Amino acid sequence: MVLPRDVLRNGERPPLPVSEGVPCSPSISLVGLSPQGLAAVARLSRLGFRIVGVDGSVATVDALKRGRASCGAAHLDRWLDEGVRHARIDATHNLTGAILETSVTIVTGQEGSEPCHGRPSTGLAQVFRGIGMALALKQGFHVVLLEEPGRLGDMARDIEAASGKRVGLGFGLCVVQQLASAGPAPRQMRVSAASDALTQRIASAILGGLQDTYARASASG
Repeated sequence: MVLPRDVLRNGERPPLPVSEGVPCSPSISLVGLSPQGLAAVARLSRLGFRIVGVDGSVATVDALKRGRASCGAAHLDRWLDEGVRHARIDATHNLTGAILETSVTIVTGQEGSEPCHGRPSTGLAQVFRGIGMALALKQGFHVVLLEEPGRLGDMARDIEAASGKRVGLGFGLCVVQQLASAGPAPRQMRVSAASDALTQRIASAILGGLQDTYARASASG
């Protein structure tokens, strides 16, 4: 999937001097390989994105590197295996490394302290600080998407403090209602809040592509 070129050009975006750092078909790091997160990895890979899954569980990361799901999401194995074989899917424990090699980061909305739930039990603030520390080392505009019930203000404060960059200039933030589901299509897949017009357009294009994967699966099923 290639994002619309007017997302990045012409007069339709805000004056973001470093936004050219976001390519038309961005690579994506996805934090939290729950069944929901794995579904997003599989579907984004099918759209042609390069995806780096990030998780604290050794078993979850190792399984994804082999093109296999964990946490009861074995029905995704065919798509995950295809993505790994075509070098569109990788996985790591290293959040900083994943952010440095991608231009969009997605933080999934499912929390939990069990290994398969993907996100550390210390919560979102630690994840945001980690993202900010990585962005401090990076040049170019980077987009961060967070699923509800996350809040834009909390995310902006923590990432700005850790990165030394300003939201809307060095990076963009967006909250979305739902990103993906390990089962039927989510009822609501839309942008709830965004820091700037460029980030909203990029997030909307990604969500639109995900919606298409559910529509095609429904039509063929």
